[in-house]
Amino acid sequence: MKKLIAFILLLPTVATFGQIQNEKGRIILDTKDTITGVLSMYNDLDLRVFYLDENNVKQSCALDCVDEIILDNGKAFVSIPDPDNTTGEIFVNKIITGDKISLYGRNVMGEKLLYLVKEEKSYTLKNETKEFTRGNDRFMVKDNAYVSTLKMLMIDRPDLYNEIDQTRFSVNGIEHTLSLYNTAQTDNRKTVPLKAEKKRFIPGWHVYAQYDNYGSDIHANTVEKYSYGFSAGIQMAFTRNGRHNLKLNVGYSSFDMKTRKQGPTLYYSYYYTEQFTGAWLSYAFTFFMTQKTEIYLQAKLLQFGSLKTTNKSDLSDAKTEMYGSPLFSPGVGINFKPIKRVSVFGELNSLLNINAMPLNFSVGVKFDLNPTAIK
Repeated sequence: MKKLIAFILLLPTVATFGQIQNEKGRIILDTKDTITGVLSMYNDLDLRVFYLDENNVKQSCALDCVDEIILDNGKAFVSIPDPDNTTGEIFVNKIITGDKISLYGRNVMGEKLLYLVKEEKSYTLKNETKEFTRGNDRFMVKDNAYVSTLKMLMIDRPDLYNEIDQTRFSVNGIEHTLSLYNTAQTDNRKTVPLKAEKKRFIPGWHVYAQYDNYGSDIHANTVEKYSYGFSAGIQMAFTRNGRHNLKLNVGYSSFDMKTRKQGPTLYYSYYYTEQFTGAWLSYAFTFFMTQKTEIYLQAKLLQFGSLKTTNKSDLSDAKTEMYGSPLFSPGVGINFKPIKRVSVFGELNSLLNINAMPLNFSVGVKFDLNPTAIK
């Protein structure tokens, strides 16, 4: 459990507002010409936007030629001044647009970045981790720098300072504070906060088949000889643009094992096989994503099924039992898409079992069930 908590804390908790993947929409160019089609844009390589035109031909254009991208689901992307480069611009997702201050965001290498724009000048909201020592103790704390930035931009509303002090560093927290600041006053002094853009849950689905090679069995014991498995599964992204995925595999695995047992007078080698037929559930987080390549961390969380153990010296000595267990078995994988909707992947599994590496690996092929997927 401690390993699972540590793994989750190491994963960036990113929003999915910073990229587009196989979404219908339109591109409005600087010339005010409009391109309509199925769009993809990856902030990990923030250079171009890709689209399928009316003839189903893949095209692309540089982001510095784009004025705005508007998706059919209501999301919009625009360029704002780069806070770290006075002569440059960055392409971001509109989160909330206000008369006074607007909020934008994007993902870069899995990191969530938030920006405020006021009077055509942009500011980065930061909440960095700082280290300090007291005696022999070392502490890691957040600097809450975003609070100072909010107060500086809202200096004309000191009545909101207490609210700002309690604002969480999250999209929802910042949205709420901005809605108070951007409130329109009416004659009867009632306030009408701006409505935030409604977020829809749009899962993305893939199916896949894979070959599994094993250096250890389901109990993490090192195998004696060649051990293998075959499985198929379905993968669900939390959103079609998302980096967070759940994977459910169903398959068969065979392990060739050896152990030592104590006889009447001495120890002897006991050879046996394990055959597991069942299913397992995994979580995967994609921390690098481009048009054709994804690199991800994953962890097997649960496995259950039927486990048959057979004595290789006496095949009649066999037993079958139902097996189920929660677990934490991390791995890393890479997915490459050579053609439209079809990709191949490779994974290193059970990274905590050093003695069995690199024999714990999988290779497979995946198919995108989204019919509008861009190559």
